[in-house]
Amino acid sequence: MATKYKQHRITLTKAEALAFYNGSARELAQALGVSTQRIYQIADVMPRGLAYELQSITRGGLIASYEEE
Repeated sequence: MATKYKQHRITLTKAEALAFYNGSARELAQALGVSTQRIYQIADVMPRGLAYELQSITRGGLIASYEEE
């Protein structure tokens, strides 16, 4: 019998992350240790790994919560 896994969606948006870093893609990129170009490549929602990394870096200033779909 196959098990159906629940899907989760991260709710930390790129806009929220940028706002935390005063709208600076460069500062956000430096905090994450990625290139500024990588930040520009992100569409609307932060990828799961980066979202949780930001939660850790900001000590809860940004929350990488998720919703079940």
